[in-house]
Amino acid sequence: MITNLFLNVIAISISTSLIIIFLLIFAPFLNKRYAIKWKYLMWVVIAVRLIIPFNMDIPFPQIVIDVPTEITVPINTNNENDTPTISLIEPKPIEVNNGNAIKVPSQTELKPLKLTLLDITAYLWLTGCLLFLSVHIFSFLHYKGRITKKGMVVKERYILQQVCKLSRKLRIKPNIRILRYEDAESPMVIGFLKPMLVLPDCDYSEEELFFVLKHELIHIKRHDIYFKLLFVIANALHWFNPLIYIMQKEAVVDMELSCDEKVIQQTAYAVRKAYTETLLSTFSKQHKKGTFLTTQFYGGKKIMKKRFKNILTKSPKKNGLLLCICAICITLISGMLIGCSAAKNDPPEEPVKIENNSSEEPVKTDLDTTNPNSEDNTNTQPDSIDDSGTDISSGTQNGNIENPSEQLLESEENNYKSILLGKSNFICTDLANKSLNISEIGQAVTDDDSVTVSATKFAIIDIDGDGEDEIVLWLQINGISDYGFEILHYQNGEIYGYTLQYRTFMNLKTDGTFLFSGGAADSGIGKMNFSETGYSVNGQAYSQSGYDSNNELTVQYFVNDESCSEDEFNDVINGQEQKTDVEWYDLSENNINAVL
Repeated sequence: MITNLFLNVIAISISTSLIIIFLLIFAPFLNKRYAIKWKYLMWVVIAVRLIIPFNMDIPFPQIVIDVPTEITVPINTNNENDTPTISLIEPKPIEVNNGNAIKVPSQTELKPLKLTLLDITAYLWLTGCLLFLSVHIFSFLHYKGRITKKGMVVKERYILQQVCKLSRKLRIKPNIRILRYEDAESPMVIGFLKPMLVLPDCDYSEEELFFVLKHELIHIKRHDIYFKLLFVIANALHWFNPLIYIMQKEAVVDMELSCDEKVIQQTAYAVRKAYTETLLSTFSKQHKKGTFLTTQFYGGKKIMKKRFKNILTKSPKKNGLLLCICAICITLISGMLIGCSAAKNDPPEEPVKIENNSSEEPVKTDLDTTNPNSEDNTNTQPDSIDDSGTDISSGTQNGNIENPSEQLLESEENNYKSILLGKSNFICTDLANKSLNISEIGQAVTDDDSVTVSATKFAIIDIDGDGEDEIVLWLQINGISDYGFEILHYQNGEIYGYTLQYRTFMNLKTDGTFLFSGGAADSGIGKMNFSETGYSVNGQAYSQSGYDSNNELTVQYFVNDESCSEDEFNDVINGQEQKTDVEWYDLSENNINAVL
């Protein structure tokens, strides 16, 4: 029985692999043209087919794959070379005499135990299935037990109210248990019959909380946790097929992309952009993978960029229902056209010798050793460290450093240059005007000594429009480039530093304007003004969001402090994107000397 089951699984795995390869090849086209939910549904259908280990009889010829089986015991190893020999013994019939006495055959006349190679393979397959499932189930139960034991029940009224409102809007039962767990890397749903919504032990703004809760409640509404279990079972039955592992990974990514599409459905571009900022904030706090049987997701920077691109796309996508139906039909039919059967071999007349000469070739795996945070430079030189201990990397990011800005005064040049080389300090307005060296710039970001902060690039630009340039340092924290910036501003003979996070200061242009964002739909274009204690942003075009009495998000748009339509606002934003980006230089001693 197990052998027949294994043969059916092999046939289904082969036929389904062809469809998986087709979907993987055409995935970029499908993602661009159709909504992700249709491809996600295709993965679900394929997973269902993978766990149904039988085929229906159809009136069409099948492609039958014969699997050799006839290797029989007992084995005689009493030869001189200790070479295993398998003898095929012909069983003798039991003789019955006239006295009804049964003559028992001798031991050499006993029928041997017949164990085929296919039987052994089938039992190995079954063992692998049980081990695969056991690891995932044990990991799930262990993780859920830790959350249940150490998690704190959320009692904040504003969180519970937001969950109730979203539950009514999504038409799901609001009696969802919400826990706060300090070891949770990101928000997630765990559990099947009684799912729990788990939040990490960190503070969310009102807008971030809205997106986080809506995303996880959509997972609950769509029963995505059950589909992830379906993918695990399919992978367990076909653990020998590497394409199923790839399918499972792609299916989980598409599950998140389709959930993102549901969250931002029928929303303005500003809301979608705010949602990506919430995802970025969550991603920056996540450092490792969680248990698979949860909605917790960690895909790395590449997958996160893919999610951002899918969220911010402006082109409408087509309905893929017909395509999905065709894929379902092909999946069912292809499984019926391929079958596996045990090949019947005639027993040899002479003993068969099996030589133990088989060897396994090592499998070589090419590992990608490329640093994902590295960037191509047009002019690279060996790295160096200056006298102050500041990390100085060589090369230019883009542009020609032989034409530095001619607007810097000589005093400013010397002061900026001295600070960038670590020979003098600047006044940090974020630390009550404390004097800091560039090697201590991490103190302006956090007081956690375990966090690594460094300035990797710099730009020269007049941000406040006073005719004198500022220096903008691009900060990197724990290897994440898109963290924020430090602006150095010359005023009254001193240089002041102002720390800005990435969301409040983005896409700096050569005219000193930049994009900023401060909430679910609060974004715009601004210029900056400086003082000895801080800075202020003068919004040239911006949007403001709020919630009405029905807790619905409303957005107002302004250009030059006058109310405008969303289209007018978007036109100004699009015009901003057409402006020339500021030129960034790698923070190297050669570049500093050349520019300043």
